[in-house]
Amino acid sequence: APVGQCGGRLLDPAHRWAAGGVRRDCAGYHVPLFEAATDAPDRPVARLPVEDRAPPPASSCPGTLDETHARDDGGWRLLGWAPQGIVVARGERVRVLPVTADGQPAGDPIDIAPGHPLPVPILPPGPAAPDGSARVEVHRRGLLVWPHGPSGRARLLRSPEWGDEGVPKAAAVGPRGWPLAVARDGELWVGEPPGNAADPQAIQPPGSGGVPVQPSPAEAPSPDANPAGATAPGR
Repeated sequence: APVGQCGGRLLDPAHRWAAGGVRRDCAGYHVPLFEAATDAPDRPVARLPVEDRAPPPASSCPGTLDETHARDDGGWRLLGWAPQGIVVARGERVRVLPVTADGQPAGDPIDIAPGHPLPVPILPPGPAAPDGSARVEVHRRGLLVWPHGPSGRARLLRSPEWGDEGVPKAAAVGPRGWPLAVARDGELWVGEPPGNAADPQAIQPPGSGGVPVQPSPAEAPSPDANPAGATAPGR
């Protein structure tokens, strides 16, 4: 069965569990897991640990964090479901959150070393290529394309037509890292690499002959940077 969404959450391939966006509690960051068909949509059956973190200053810990603190995702983004569990990423760091068939944590998060491919397949299609070769992240300065394999490094891409206020709101990457689909100002732009994937790709806006998106000379943000303005899958 295809993976889809349920109330803004990501469904697993069997349509039994739905993963919410990364949240924070007194122990750190976690992904709440819900039953896909339930009468209690706000009651998670489990919280899958992502990263331990001390309680925020002036918080109500021990206890329940206020909504402002609870919405802090620490920069972690959901990539989707893989056979090994739920895949999350923050900058260069990628982790798999193992899940049992009963929707419970199956152990500690598993780190995917830089330069190694992502677990496959990752569903639903979106910010990560189904073959695990690349992923894309919306950043306040443009698009970060992270290759996963023995070679390559993250590239920060943006179009001169976007301007300071025209950064895309969401992006998705196709098989083998291409094409790149970008949602911006209510329009869908699609990019293909001219010649090969090492060249700057061309984002095709509606009704246009194509706008080159050049790699920025600026370095990509640090792996643990919180990319403000990014939109998590399913949120």
